[in-house]
Parts: sequence; C-alpha cells; structure tokens
Amino acid sequence: MLLIDPDTSERINANDSTIHFYKYSLKQFKNMRIIDINTLPKEQVFTEVNNAKYRREVILNLA
Repeated sequence: MLLIDPDTSERINANDSTIHFYKYSLKQFKNMRIIDINTLPKEQVFTEVNNAKYRREVILNLA
C-alpha cells in the first residue's frame, strides 16, 4: 500500500509489501512521485489522482 499526497503526487509512506515489490527503500519511495513508477501516461495518472481526491476515495487504482 502506498500513501500519496494528492496535491504533489509524492509518496508519503509505503508498507513492507510495496517496498519489496518495487525493490526501493522507504527512503527512496519518500523521494518519488507516483508517476515515477506508474506505467500509465502521466496525464492519466494526474487525472486519476485528482478524481480520487475530489471523490475523497481512499483507494486509487492505477493499474
């Protein structure tokens, strides 16, 4: 699970499963944005993040 700041798209935190899956350290994750690892086009990622923010969704599916 990732905790993302919807205003900056920066990661705030990641759990152990996420760190293991992506093979980044927690420190590295905290210095990245969601677009740094997501395979969707950047514009679509920002659209999804904004949609989730305004719907106040907890879960954001970016697969």
